[in-house]
Amino acid sequence: MIDIDSHYKNAKAVLWVEDPGTRAWLEAVWLGTAPTIRILVAGGHISVKTVCEQARQAGHAHIFGLVDCDFGTTNRHKWGAIAPGQVYRLDVHEFENLLLDPVALAGCVLNTARRSTIDIQRKIELAVGRRIWWVACARVLAETQQAAVYGYPRQPGPISSLSDAETHIFGSDWFDKVALTCPSLASRATVTAALHAAHGAANAAIADGSWRQRFPGKEIFEEIASYVQPNAIGSAGRTDLIKAIGAWQRSNGVPDQALELRSCILARV
Repeated sequence: MIDIDSHYKNAKAVLWVEDPGTRAWLEAVWLGTAPTIRILVAGGHISVKTVCEQARQAGHAHIFGLVDCDFGTTNRHKWGAIAPGQVYRLDVHEFENLLLDPVALAGCVLNTARRSTIDIQRKIELAVGRRIWWVACARVLAETQQAAVYGYPRQPGPISSLSDAETHIFGSDWFDKVALTCPSLASRATVTAALHAAHGAANAAIADGSWRQRFPGKEIFEEIASYVQPNAIGSAGRTDLIKAIGAWQRSNGVPDQALELRSCILARV
């Protein structure tokens, strides 16, 4: 179990991330350049937000969070103003999107299959093309879920009567603006139309290259990782590959988001 207080006391800055992979990558690309930033794993974006809010309420002025963008909206344009206790959101779907660099994958020391840059690029393109409808479905599910719970009432304060309970629920944005639309969100026609629209957007993203930001990168990376390092064993093997890619990027060109994130955190502490 992590002794959070000791980590907070003995670090100039603490960055909570979603998973061990994110930590491994950041530690690799930041090696030697951000020794005062301690990276801890919270276990998912909700947990990152929770521990950061707890730190803010406790008055800690050096705690930050980092989460994937997923199907949400990045706040990268506001990174320079992120205050302690708040969360940075990447402008790619998942941090693995930043690993889908054919040159880095080919050049890293764990390209044990000796795949060329061209071969890896082709493999990535095939993997992306096979996932168009999967991405469309995932986007519709995510957007429908977000729409269905927008403004959902928080847990109530003191409630002593039916009238109090009704006021709490009926007076919420969710009941006023969302609840009435839920039947249409679940209609077959609405879902089918949304799937076609999402499929068109996915095709457009492939055509213009923005899939690198907008497509879920985790599943694609898993496939490409097996292609370049076929004998990797379990999650430890994947983490080693992530570190190797990060090491190559550190020597040959760190992704600008990692550089900007480091600079923003160090400027705030």
